[in-house]
Amino acid sequence: MHSLKINDETHEAPWMDCVYKSSLMRSKNVEEINPNPPNSFDDEIFKLIKYVSLTQKEKDMRESLIRDLQSVVADCFGINYKVQAFGSYESNLSTFLSDVDVCIKKTNEIS
Repeated sequence: MHSLKINDETHEAPWMDCVYKSSLMRSKNVEEINPNPPNSFDDEIFKLIKYVSLTQKEKDMRESLIRDLQSVVADCFGINYKVQAFGSYESNLSTFLSDVDVCIKKTNEIS
């Protein structure tokens, strides 16, 4: 299954294009992949995983967000409060559409 039906129109699955559309596609960058059709269902799954996976830039941006948030929390509430990520981000299952789940908790450290 390499196509999707949307509003009665058939579209190729974006991860199966000859010019592979990675997460970087959103910034107009593309990378070349094997233009031959996949040999197996496994091949399609691996291409889908690569398509939805975070790029290094997206990972760096999320890490920067957490650092910046920690700095704001420390400025507002003191150093005894920590930002902790959880969910798909913390378990390395984020996709390019995923949010970053965080909680702010008070630590028992005495400063």
